[in-house]
Amino acid sequence: MPDPETTITQFIANFVLKERKERSLFELSTPKRRPSFIRRFNHTWENVVQIKYLHKIEKEFTYPEDIQELLGFKEKETCYVISHYEEVDNQILTFTESFDAIYGRGFASIIMNLSATTIYLETEQVQGPPDRFIGKRIDKQQITYRSHA
Repeated sequence: MPDPETTITQFIANFVLKERKERSLFELSTPKRRPSFIRRFNHTWENVVQIKYLHKIEKEFTYPEDIQELLGFKEKETCYVISHYEEVDNQILTFTESFDAIYGRGFASIIMNLSATTIYLETEQVQGPPDRFIGKRIDKQQITYRSHA
């Protein structure tokens, strides 16, 4: 079984602002404090994550299949969830299960692959549909170069 603590640690290293990393790790790793992180994230997500790694999903890509394709996730791919919704928060689920549970419900949620290099962020809904983002972090070791010979 994958370890959520490792995924949380990687998520923080890859996406959380430097000045928020320590506090975020403490809160996400402590059951009593986890709701504090989620409430803050729900209302001021842009003060928690590094926006430079987020790519806004245009409004025309609103179908689950479109978002799944943009993420590059398979339906049965195992994902970790950080969410306002207790039934899926801190759970490891398939992409389809997690996406179906959070999509369009109104509060902020994050779905990530277990290496926390790709995330789907759905922000709190204020007016109209919520903003949705894909976050990508690629380790330099994952990049392969082609020979120009």
